[in-house]
Amino acid sequence: TDGARIYLTERGNVNHYFGTENSDPLTSVSSNLKSGIGIKSDHTLIIGRERVRILAGLGKFDGGERLSNGNKDVRSIIELGSIVEDDYQAAVRGENLIKYLGELNGYINAMASKINTLEKNLSIYKVALGRHIHVVVGAGPSTPSPSAALKAGQGVTEFLNQNLEGAVEEFHKVKTNVQFLGIEGGKLKGVKEDYILSNTVFIGR
Repeated sequence: TDGARIYLTERGNVNHYFGTENSDPLTSVSSNLKSGIGIKSDHTLIIGRERVRILAGLGKFDGGERLSNGNKDVRSIIELGSIVEDDYQAAVRGENLIKYLGELNGYINAMASKINTLEKNLSIYKVALGRHIHVVVGAGPSTPSPSAALKAGQGVTEFLNQNLEGAVEEFHKVKTNVQFLGIEGGKLKGVKEDYILSNTVFIGR
């Protein structure tokens, strides 16, 4: 019930002491029996004239570092959200998102161009086939000859195959580039240079 408090414990449970346990979606990352610092007030202000850093992880000391309970296998995370929030999602890395969307836009434009070309050439084939006639003795103009229809059909088939192969190739490029999302089996993979999703920072609604 203090108006403001800074609480330090060498081995306690700061989430329990400050009533924030139910807002932690990562139950495997418990604060129980671990050192902790809690800061609470109506308004909490942090100012860095040159820089403010919020980091998570073990320090790079000689011989390494560990938690107060001796654990050295730590998953380092940063959560930004509300106490009443229990649904956190990985933060988006903006520059990688822009890079991915730029490539995706290029693939979409290439596929749209192939589809437009496909439609244009199909129209040309249809007009050519529809205008073709041959004269049957005693009967006058008639429908296209079977040989002409077969030839036109072969041309359409060949054209379709070539353009569909190109479209499929572009689709596979898009599918391959989903690796930027850093998702495998619905879960985040390890950090990689081009991943869009952060493996460290999680944001609530």
